[in-house]
Amino acid sequence: RNMSVDNEKYNSDELVPPQWLNAQFFTEILDSYLKKQELKILQVKLAPASAKGDHYTSIMFRAEVEYTTQSNEKSTISLIVKTIPEEQGHKKALLNNSHIFPTEIAMYTEILPIFEKVLHEAGDESKLYVPCIYHSLEPRQVMVFEDLVPQGYAVVRDRPASKEELRAALEKLGKWHAVSHKILQEQPELFEKLQYDVTTLPNVLQEDFMTTALPVFINMLEKVETLRPFKKYFELMQGKIIDRWVDVIREYRENRQPNGFYVVCHGDFH
Repeated sequence: RNMSVDNEKYNSDELVPPQWLNAQFFTEILDSYLKKQELKILQVKLAPASAKGDHYTSIMFRAEVEYTTQSNEKSTISLIVKTIPEEQGHKKALLNNSHIFPTEIAMYTEILPIFEKVLHEAGDESKLYVPCIYHSLEPRQVMVFEDLVPQGYAVVRDRPASKEELRAALEKLGKWHAVSHKILQEQPELFEKLQYDVTTLPNVLQEDFMTTALPVFINMLEKVETLRPFKKYFELMQGKIIDRWVDVIREYRENRQPNGFYVVCHGDFH
């Protein structure tokens, strides 16, 4: 268990991994996922999987797991473990009483595989998600994914996204919305597990990241001369924008309109 990292780069709640992230835990996961005989864990290296400023609600760890199987050849697999903090604090309080993990588990294991199947049947081979290889709600809320970094993926951080990256991202989001709209018309019962969203998190509307976002944005408009003319339009939104946003997000569940065009939103799309 190796956590020798630069403490300044990472969130404090990801600097000390939970005790249960051990060889036994990863043995059970890889036995089920890889289905290889005589699998034995040799070493587990743990590190934080997100940096300060990434703003993930949960905590995440990258696990580099070295193992052998019946052939005695050494292999390594990199995994991402997503869970909630064990120490009392703001994140734990926010997550403990939420439906985030049941919703995400439903998305990754039930909804998104159907989205991809519909696309593939239409001749589109797009990948919409990374497979969740393990999930649990008891005795702890946890999801485990294969790590995409070894496959060449990276988080866009400390630089603007390129036009090519933006085009690719928005094209995929468009497919996500289109498929969800089609399935909602044909099999609306599939989405019954998606009753909850960010607006239903306990006290989320009073969180700083909600209440200060627009004032900070308006302040930025004031500082950039070419953007200053737009400031007045956003000032009119103060005191209204959060309530309006909640109305839009909850409309399908609470105030469905006969001519509404509804899609599944990606809560972390940026």
